[in-house]
Amino acid sequence: MGLLQKLADALKVGALKVTDVINNIFDPFEEFIRDAEPIDEFLVLKAERFEDDLLKNFSFFDGKILHYRKALTYKDDWADQALFHGCYTAAFAFKHKAVGTTNSRAQLLKCIDGLDMHQMVDREPVRRLVRGFGPDGSWTDDCSNDSVGGHICGIYFAWLYGDDEIKSRCNNLAMGIADELINNNYCLINADRTPTRFGRLINGLLTDPLRLAHCLTILKVAASTSNQKRYIDAYDEVVRKYNTGCLSKYAKAKLVTLDTRYDTHRAAFLLTILFELEKDEGLKKCYAQGVLRVFDYVKKEGNAWVTFLAHRVAQIDDKHIQQSLKTLKEFSVEAKQAGNIERINSTQADSWKKKGVNFFKWGGKLVASQPLPVHLMGQQEFRWQRDAHSVDDWVGAKSPDTLFNGGDYLVAYWLGRLLGLIKESE
Repeated sequence: MGLLQKLADALKVGALKVTDVINNIFDPFEEFIRDAEPIDEFLVLKAERFEDDLLKNFSFFDGKILHYRKALTYKDDWADQALFHGCYTAAFAFKHKAVGTTNSRAQLLKCIDGLDMHQMVDREPVRRLVRGFGPDGSWTDDCSNDSVGGHICGIYFAWLYGDDEIKSRCNNLAMGIADELINNNYCLINADRTPTRFGRLINGLLTDPLRLAHCLTILKVAASTSNQKRYIDAYDEVVRKYNTGCLSKYAKAKLVTLDTRYDTHRAAFLLTILFELEKDEGLKKCYAQGVLRVFDYVKKEGNAWVTFLAHRVAQIDDKHIQQSLKTLKEFSVEAKQAGNIERINSTQADSWKKKGVNFFKWGGKLVASQPLPVHLMGQQEFRWQRDAHSVDDWVGAKSPDTLFNGGDYLVAYWLGRLLGLIKESE
């Protein structure tokens, strides 16, 4: 099995290297150089308004659970709550480190309460992650790898920037999710102890780079927060058996128009966490290359979340930092609050062409050569995992059935503040 596994991993790495070459050859998009069309509002005031909306309109259980959408005409199923609650927890961890107030600590503790709720279902005797909770206490099982990715992201950054009490609580959370994997053949499980549909992180010869990165990150965080041999050994074993040729470096995969954009930012924050915790120089270089590889996919998009994560790993060129700031300046609280209503830009093709932006078909969809301003595009639950070159969105939707919050803005804004890339006066 060991030799076959190494051969399988080598073939995967070879194929992914080929896709990188193909993607570079056929990339049709331009550098993000159009003039900014900002919303006339200080970034810090925009952050305050987005946070107020998030806490007032998208929270349950006294702010302990932060949800990513509000359904207006259908019953919400809480599908990706664990993912985004984890990302929002990271945002409040960044904020607490940046401003360090009593209020910022209090909200971070509430977020940690929510992380704990996601692991403690109906007083089950062993910790187990679920997708999310509704305001009535109902919960959704069948946790996926994206759920656990956001979850461990929140745990790590809260631990990294928290005081002793916060670190202790995050250590318990990290061990809880790591134990679920170790005790169940590196699978996330349902209440009946069977693997969830998308939670088999290690799957022998079929192990894929993204799920491998999830597994490695969970084990590494638990090993680093607890320093217990159980987690250190488990991490080392998975590295030895499944990370041949630095397979985890390729956690993000695409082939020209074949792309699942929702995994881009997950690959970035998982590999960033691994880079920051790893002591082995060879593996550390592997993870750094992985983060920068993900950044290379989005460097023309003004993706502030991924760009600022990459800046934790290596010095990112200022032009890309400025592109990210341009995107944040073009966020609108009012546009976000309008929800999923129709946004049509194709009728303004001539006007955009004069601004240096062309529209063309790519993968059967009309796209823009450069990203359009966020406030003119269809609003999404998390901008950093959606198509930055989209032209027409939510076509036919004259009134919303879903409202969104600005958690995507907050996680990028506060990371930028923490890194000194955004000034409080901006």
